[in-house]
Amino acid sequence: RVGVVARARHADIHAALADKDSAALADLCAGLGASVREALLALPSLYGDAQAIVAARRALPDLAPVRAALDDLSTLARHASQAHPQVRVGFDLADVGGSSYYSGARFAIFAQGSSD
Repeated sequence: RVGVVARARHADIHAALADKDSAALADLCAGLGASVREALLALPSLYGDAQAIVAARRALPDLAPVRAALDDLSTLARHASQAHPQVRVGFDLADVGGSSYYSGARFAIFAQGSSD
């Protein structure tokens, strides 16, 4: 939240998350409140299959908006897996690269034999 973090540092934290630069992120989070710092530092490790959401529930603050976002991601994954069981669903909770204007889930689809 920009209200918790000065705007200049917010941009630097965003860049460190986008680069998955844990060392820079740790430096930038020095002096932040413990719950904010711990949540930000956890984000780069929260990626993978549905277990990433389970890990996020343990690592991130137990706040209603966080729980709701994780519930939404779980619901999206469940629906995608039920509709297309052959599809592998993955998450990357620190994937913020070039997307500061997005406020919801983003999707990337990779198909064997297709180029980026």
